[in-house]
Parts: sequence; structure tokens; C-alpha cells
Amino acid sequence: TFKEFLLYIHYPFFKTQLPISHINVNLLHFHFNSETESEFSKPFSAEAEIIGITDGRFVGKLGLFAGRLLDCGPSAALRIGGITVVVMTWRQQTADAMFFEQFGLNVADARTVCVKSRGHFRAGFMPWFKPEQVVEVDTAGLTSPVLERFDFKGLPRPSFPLDPSAEWTPPDW
Repeated sequence: TFKEFLLYIHYPFFKTQLPISHINVNLLHFHFNSETESEFSKPFSAEAEIIGITDGRFVGKLGLFAGRLLDCGPSAALRIGGITVVVMTWRQQTADAMFFEQFGLNVADARTVCVKSRGHFRAGFMPWFKPEQVVEVDTAGLTSPVLERFDFKGLPRPSFPLDPSAEWTPPDW
């Protein structure tokens, strides 16, 4: 059994780096975020062992995706260092253990599971992680609730709720 992290990431250029037909290749050098750099997405390169490859189509079992067919595009489970990383072409909320199980990975065997989601993941991982076991990490990105992290341009100031001096009055409907 593995005890490393399980991590899911969206990688739209994955399909051009590793078509499904290259299943006999075991080790490749990947260039992540190489075509879409932004303040929230910096380039990263790593050598990765390919654990499994799928077409990215599966039926969800729990929570938001229970009973629904998902198509995440060409997908792979990679081992980068001691971490297992699931990479999929099309963006989806990681709200079901099937994102990992489609590769034969058992979430119950992992010491830590990381998903990037604003909260949709909870029902899909409830059998393995009680609410008190979930650690929410607020990182820089478009979904951060910490508005002070953003460099707003063209926004009239003061603005509620960014500026403590701003006053807001609800509309009189």
C-alpha cells in the first residue's frame, strides 16, 4: 500500500504531452503550466513515473457526482518523487474518490489526500475523512476568500468589503 499524498490537478495540455497510445512509456519529463503562466500558475517541470493512464471517463459514486458520467479527457496517475499526482485534461471539481479510484488508487490507503475545491469535495470523501480531519488551505488563486490578496484594477475606492472605511447600504427594494 502507498502512504504518500494523492493530489489532483487540472492540466489542459496533458493530452498533447502524453496521448493514450503511449501507455508503454514508463518515465517522462513533464512541463506543467508551460503555456498558461499567470500570477496563480507558474511553470513547473518534473520527471514522473507513469502509474496509470485512462481516457478520463468514469461514473461518480458519491456526493456531487454520484451516478453521473464524467469526462475529464486523457488522464494519468503520475508518481513525482514520493507523491502520487492525478492529472486530467478537462477541469472538474475533485468531489469524488473516483478521480483516484479510476487508476486503482485506494483513498483509504493514503496518508494525505489533497484536492483543490471550494467545498464541493466534502460529500465525496466523507467515508474516509470526518469534518474534523479536513484541513482547508487558502492559497493564492481565483477562489480565495481573502480579497486583500488581489490587485484590483479600476475598482473605485473605497469599496465594501475591501476597505474598512467603506459604507454599504443595501438597496431599498
